[in-house]
Amino acid sequence: MDVVKRDGRRERFDRQKLLSGLRRAAGGRPVREEQLEALTEDIAAAVRRRGPETRAEEVGELALQGLARIDPVTGIQFASVYRRFEDLDELEAEVRRLRDAVAVPSDHESSIGLSPTDSSTDRRTGHARQP
Repeated sequence: MDVVKRDGRRERFDRQKLLSGLRRAAGGRPVREEQLEALTEDIAAAVRRRGPETRAEEVGELALQGLARIDPVTGIQFASVYRRFEDLDELEAEVRRLRDAVAVPSDHESSIGLSPTDSSTDRRTGHARQP
């Protein structure tokens, strides 16, 4: 299986290289090695199903979505490198895109993308603020 890079070069799909990148993205986050191994295998299987070649962007998107399902913050960390954000507006748009695309666990929903003054939920208790 070949991966077509953004600049047109072709490279053999390398499962270990993918796993190393996922490990770097998850550094310092509560993500288990078993989760990264399973995600790597899922991505490798998806790449195999696509035929003899796939675009690097497709592999990156699979990695991004998978990491975001495991841990939304890890997904954002990966996206910040993979997507090369130019400013905070791009980062905010990606947070919103991931929130819409991936079922983000409810314990993360109250704090992603919300400023303390904009939230109608008390972050300490998770309950709606009383008027």
